[in-house]
Amino acid sequence: MVAIDALSKYVELKAVPETTAERVIRSLDNNIVHRFGTLARIVSGQGTAYMAKEMADTTLTLVLAAYLNTEHNEWDKILKEAAYAINTANNARP
Repeated sequence: MVAIDALSKYVELKAVPETTAERVIRSLDNNIVHRFGTLARIVSGQGTAYMAKEMADTTLTLVLAAYLNTEHNEWDKILKEAAYAINTANNARP
């Protein structure tokens, strides 16, 4: 699950075994609301996981690809590193 602050572009990443409404709500509650406060608005991809063409999705794909093992089966173990890389990168655009 990818959560992005619209103003700062700060990224939070969380591996979830399934993206049911209950799982997403629990993850938002535990990982976002209790750390940063209540949300003013939620914009959802409507379940189109891995299909979005947003810059954050492309960046996440590139960052994960740089760190993945050859079997690509341990991506969930490097989400902290991926979030750090994205959040500390120079995102200035011309």
